[in-house]
Amino acid sequence: MFVNQNINAMKPLPDGLNYILAKLNIEDKGKCLFIGDRQELDGICAERAGIPFLLIDNDNANDNFYKSLSNKLA
Repeated sequence: MFVNQNINAMKPLPDGLNYILAKLNIEDKGKCLFIGDRQELDGICAERAGIPFLLIDNDNANDNFYKSLSNKLA
């Protein structure tokens, strides 16, 4: 978990993601994957940060989350 009280921005602003990438010394954003359940927040945030995004179906996330994720990544 990353916390920084100086980041005064919420999704869809990419400030938080950019902070995490910098802390982890990640230079190749193409090797990252932002997984979220809301295109209008998570998807736009990932796009603004230059990170690939995978939208999951939150309705089925509890029962079949890992199976669904595995199928989408395959």
